[in-house]
Amino acid sequence: MKVCELVKKEIGSDDKFIIFTNFACVLPLIHHVFKDNGINTLTMCGKNTSSSREKIQNCFSTQDDIRGLLMTYRVGGIGITLVKANRVFLFDPWWSPETDDQAFRRAYRIGQEKPVYVYRVLATDTIENHIRDISLGKQEDLAQFLYDHHSTSTTTSAKTLENAIVNNKQED
Repeated sequence: MKVCELVKKEIGSDDKFIIFTNFACVLPLIHHVFKDNGINTLTMCGKNTSSSREKIQNCFSTQDDIRGLLMTYRVGGIGITLVKANRVFLFDPWWSPETDDQAFRRAYRIGQEKPVYVYRVLATDTIENHIRDISLGKQEDLAQFLYDHHSTSTTTSAKTLENAIVNNKQED
């Protein structure tokens, strides 16, 4: 599994990592790959109770031999702070950039003492690559549009903004 090779290549001896996935059924597969490679990980998904999640979070934060936490995006969105991790791997990125951002912000919070690095793992020649390219292009276009209009006017109509996002054109 390439993700294990990537993690082993990117993490240092004092780094901890989180891997996010969309599918809980993938967690045991990833866990076994890491176990076979001598890397201790914990898993967390929606099946865990809130008290179980607290225990997992505490073990991850306090036990140096636990290097990684494998979790689903959805469980990662429920008030979980994991500042011991400074490497975040988005195994199968969500289609919404905001969900990816929320996932990596589990590690990038007040109390984080190290730089946080985020890796998006995409399969080559897939729809994921195409969707990601479109998403990045729209984010760049919107940022440029807002920058351009901020310097020229104090108000922007909803129609102008809609045209810039949906049709990628400006209204006269």
